[in-house]
Amino acid sequence: MAELNENQIKAIKHKDGPMLVFSGPGSGKTTVITRRLIYLTEKYGIDPKDILTITFTKAAADEMENRYLSAGGRKGVMFSTFHALFFRILRSCFGYTVDMIMTENEKRDYLSRTIESYNIDTDDINQTVDIFLMNSGLIKNNLSNIKDYVPRDMSKDEFKALFKLYEEHKERNEKLDFDDMMYGCYNLLKNDSGVLEKWRKRFKYILIDEFQDINRAQYECVKMLAWPENNVFAVGDDDQSIYSFRGASPSFMKEFVENYKGCRQLLLNINYRSTDRIIALSEKIISKNKIRFPKTIKGTGRKGEQPVLFFCKTPGDEADRIVNKICSLHDREGIPYRDMAVIYRNNLTANAYARRMAKRGIPYFL
Repeated sequence: MAELNENQIKAIKHKDGPMLVFSGPGSGKTTVITRRLIYLTEKYGIDPKDILTITFTKAAADEMENRYLSAGGRKGVMFSTFHALFFRILRSCFGYTVDMIMTENEKRDYLSRTIESYNIDTDDINQTVDIFLMNSGLIKNNLSNIKDYVPRDMSKDEFKALFKLYEEHKERNEKLDFDDMMYGCYNLLKNDSGVLEKWRKRFKYILIDEFQDINRAQYECVKMLAWPENNVFAVGDDDQSIYSFRGASPSFMKEFVENYKGCRQLLLNINYRSTDRIIALSEKIISKNKIRFPKTIKGTGRKGEQPVLFFCKTPGDEADRIVNKICSLHDREGIPYRDMAVIYRNNLTANAYARRMAKRGIPYFL
């Protein structure tokens, strides 16, 4: 505890009832979650088997479990992704097996063949598959009705026809995809009080990491599982919500406060990772967001270099500016190429950089 700040300690010592923790970048949220788990079991005497910790990727779940155990935690706490948890619940009722889950290749192969055979109008089959899967996922994750759903970037009739074929294909072949796990688990818990009661008794404390990435189906399932004690400890940052195409929204953090009247709210407001100048620039940008909780983040007194923010009209303009900067740093300041890095959002973005670096004789690795 001596190494932690005041708000981190308050979060760790919280016991019963709902709590929403706003955790910005570099604020030590994983430390808070793992230390709180130890506090629950060691100080409050909670059985580790009564605790569920949910993250969004298997890698994150494994890392959190390793950090918890290496910090002296006792075995028994369940660390799980939402998908793994929901599949476990479904499997306990319906006997599902892992080989019933469609792989990415299976989904794409079926949809590509179907789009071709039904002559759906498209210039790029792969892109159409991507668009369909995004819309199909949004229906399930948002608990939407297919009759009222207006698809993005795809005609309503074509989407409905493809959706019907896809659902029939899965049912005929006894298959399900990851979105079905969300939707199926929600319906199971909502309509089967016996199953719901069984899993409510199983988990008396629920901790959720990266809460800003939660979608409607996940949130409704958590509410059902946590009732009536509502021992939900949610950690997230509404300023880092970037998965709206999967149904995630920072508005669920607002909903949390509304659903759990009087819930405790706490801000982990010290960023140990970034310099003060980076934090100040980031604050100026993110403060323009309209759906957010107002907050002020502090650094640790390290000013650091002045970061540069610039906007470009095209990806080509951006690549030109970056490559010119690399050449300037190398030729005028003697900085080796191996000491420089360009971080990009997706693989398509890399093409503009690769072409320009090859043209100017700059060695690079992607």
